[in-house]
Amino acid sequence: MFESYDDLVTIEDLCEMLGIGKNAAYELLRGKKIKTFHIGRAWKMPKKAVEEYIMINVNCQSSFTIYIFKTSQEKTPAKICGRTSVLFLFFL
Repeated sequence: MFESYDDLVTIEDLCEMLGIGKNAAYELLRGKKIKTFHIGRAWKMPKKAVEEYIMINVNCQSSFTIYIFKTSQEKTPAKICGRTSVLFLFFL
């Protein structure tokens, strides 16, 4: 998938890859939906991170959301998948 793109893609590349505008792309990045980093003021992301984002969202057909916390004290969960209901799992 996306063989014509470099291993590190820009915000413009991301827009082309997903067929979205810059506002939607920046929203994905600010929401940490795609793994990214900065080089100066420029956002960069591994092409593989974009592919992973697509695969997770294409394969997500459930009507619930799964949040995983490493401890009961953790405040920021890892969202796995979903749309409507919420399931919280704690691993001790």
